[in-house]
Amino acid sequence: MHKMKFAVLALFLTSQAFMTKSVKFWHVTDFHHDPSYYEEGYSCYNRTTYRPSYGNYKCDSPWILINSSVYAMKSIEPNPDFIIWTGDDTPHVKNQSVLGTEMVLEIIRNQTKLLMDVFPATPIYAALGNHDYHPKHQMPPNTNTIYKQVAEQWQPWLNGSSEANRTFRHGAFYSLPLPGTNLRAIVLNTVFYYKNDKLTGQLDDPAGQFDWFDKQMTNASSAGEKVSLYG
Repeated sequence: MHKMKFAVLALFLTSQAFMTKSVKFWHVTDFHHDPSYYEEGYSCYNRTTYRPSYGNYKCDSPWILINSSVYAMKSIEPNPDFIIWTGDDTPHVKNQSVLGTEMVLEIIRNQTKLLMDVFPATPIYAALGNHDYHPKHQMPPNTNTIYKQVAEQWQPWLNGSSEANRTFRHGAFYSLPLPGTNLRAIVLNTVFYYKNDKLTGQLDDPAGQFDWFDKQMTNASSAGEKVSLYG
């Protein structure tokens, strides 16, 4: 995903291009929460010491900005049919040692809880970004602590699907239907194809994701489903 400073993006869309009825959904991405914003401000790269409550363009997001943005979504459209969340949750930092696996998991956990608390009954299709691993970009094509623990955090969204749980724990990708529609969400781990992921550059099909995706598309076509692809 592209590097963005102070980037909280929330899009509200209504679409009926792929379904027989219109749907309403939010798309959120690139929260890039910097827990150190008010103290060290690691994401500010010493470019500013001015840190107003709701953030500075030269830094990543303080929690109050993320929190207020999600509650604003609730105020604008409280009952979306679903939410798409495409990751990049942690800050841009030069010194990766200030993060670590536990910090990455805590940041994802806090944002997960916020979305669950504000939209408790809304299906959420979430993907990991290149900043959602430690060290950043280096997502392995196999099971690891972050995939497993994030799968636990996202259990309500994985909707009890044993197959979605299995593929997410294996490679952070999965497929789920949108209840009451003919739409299927397919969430890919696109970090595997990022040039900075040194663990996958020499692999033809990291984690077997392309083969899995081909089968998902074939099955969806046979079932008369429309596919919405995220990653």
